[in-house]
Amino acid sequence: MSKVIGVIYLACAVTSSSIELSQSKAITSSDHASVLVERKLNALDDIIFNITRDSFPQLTEDEYDTFMSFYSALGVDATDEECYNESADFFSFEPRAVPFFAGKGDNFDTREECVTQCLSMGYPISGTANQETCFCANKDGYEVGSDTILFSEYGLATSCDCSNLLDNQICVTQVSLAYETVGCFRDEIPRALPIVPGSGISSTDPLPISGKSFLQCALLCFTEDTGYQYMGRQFDQECWCGSGFTHHIYGEIEEGDDEFCDCDGTNIGFFKQCIYKVRDDVWEDKILFLGSYSDFGDPNIESTTDDTRALPDKQVGNFDSIDECARQCRNSYYDLFALQHEMECWCADSFVDDVYRYGATTSADCDNVEDIGFFVFCLFAITDPLEAPSLSPSLLPSNPPTVTISPTLYPSEKPSISPSNLPTSIMMTMSPTVFPTPDPTP
Repeated sequence: MSKVIGVIYLACAVTSSSIELSQSKAITSSDHASVLVERKLNALDDIIFNITRDSFPQLTEDEYDTFMSFYSALGVDATDEECYNESADFFSFEPRAVPFFAGKGDNFDTREECVTQCLSMGYPISGTANQETCFCANKDGYEVGSDTILFSEYGLATSCDCSNLLDNQICVTQVSLAYETVGCFRDEIPRALPIVPGSGISSTDPLPISGKSFLQCALLCFTEDTGYQYMGRQFDQECWCGSGFTHHIYGEIEEGDDEFCDCDGTNIGFFKQCIYKVRDDVWEDKILFLGSYSDFGDPNIESTTDDTRALPDKQVGNFDSIDECARQCRNSYYDLFALQHEMECWCADSFVDDVYRYGATTSADCDNVEDIGFFVFCLFAITDPLEAPSLSPSLLPSNPPTVTISPTLYPSEKPSISPSNLPTSIMMTMSPTVFPTPDPTP
């Protein structure tokens, strides 16, 4: 099953400005053309496994939601189980071919559960061993001294039954993801991929997170909720995310160049990053470039008595990139946003605001990440805008308050002039005696 959401954007003239931002993302249309943006929600029944919540009780709710979003957004493919020899004699000090322990017991005794657990930990290779034990590995292996140990270190087992494994055997599943390598690119500040995953909206620049494997970074960037098609790993395995519009702005380093990134190393390169993306055939764009336009104040447009801005809501804060501005405007329930001047972020509602009122322009530098131009802007659409709260507060109560009895103007009974009973403190029951009663007893 799939669900399609349509949003209409009316464009006056989507121009071919200087933007090179992944031209496949740019919309081209004639004047006043209607651009229908469709967003398909990937169906979970396309997943290789028939996954339900009960399939992996070892995951917390947050881990489960993240993992399913990752599945939904990226998709996976997996090999059939293959049986490999494994090191089982710990006293021989032979390193394990599939080394990372994921769990043991009832929640780890099936292929699906082990694959799920390993993916959630950031490993694309999983292996089920005897005694309901799950291990994981990276496709590029791991270092032991000067050696690199791969999952296939000890070779395929000649005789193996995955339902009845020997101590020195393991059944391995390799998961591949629907991504492609874009290349090695230089980076600077401001960043080519500006999003630190998990950082949220902040008034200050978040610190990068380091030590992330390829799959761990993919889990952070490629989920449907996060919505970034591109990811980059640089320096000490820092992870960066973005929509990819500006991934190339500082130039590509060709393979074979002495400065080429060490994509599989622990130090990928200083301000150099290996960039990957989800394949276009499985990715649904969440930001679309609509063109460059003039704003009120542009000296190249005819004078007008309308002194309002094309996009009415300027955002104040740290939203000075395409992806950061998109995130801010989306969280504010807008479906259009623009960057102009020194990376100012402006938001608009396509059903309310006429963002095309001052016409198209070719003077906006949409490839620039520091200064786009004076009173010109680069316009983008958000294809999956958040739906504003459906219930607006009513001006009047839904039902008038119930009034049972109106207050009376006068008291119901007149107060009495005299008290009904004298206070007991004034009424004396007996007068005091004048003389003492009998003499005291000796």
